[in-house]
Amino acid sequence: MGVAGSMLTLSGTLLLLPFVTDGVSGIIFGLLLGTSMGALRGVEAAAFVRYYGRGHIGAIRGIATSIGLASTALGPLYFALGLAFSGSYLSASVLAAIFPLVVALGAIFVKPPPAPATLEA
Repeated sequence: MGVAGSMLTLSGTLLLLPFVTDGVSGIIFGLLLGTSMGALRGVEAAAFVRYYGRGHIGAIRGIATSIGLASTALGPLYFALGLAFSGSYLSASVLAAIFPLVVALGAIFVKPPPAPATLEA
């Protein structure tokens, strides 16, 4: 349930983005965003070994890290374009919140594969 919890928190945090102002709401937004991503990183480390074993964990983590860095780099561009086209962050935030929501639902309802026979391969 760790993935589902972190993704639901991320989805909710993204929905709050259009309402963030300076001060307390900005701090709360940052705390919620950091909490969701921190929880995901903790679960991710254990889940990769559980699902794929230790044999190729470096390559798997490398790809996951590359995807994470790309999303971090492209996120501001996405939100800037959303603001330019609509005049608000609302539509970009709602659309962005759909993706972690889908991941959370998948984490809840999709049955995990059986553990590898050995964690080494």
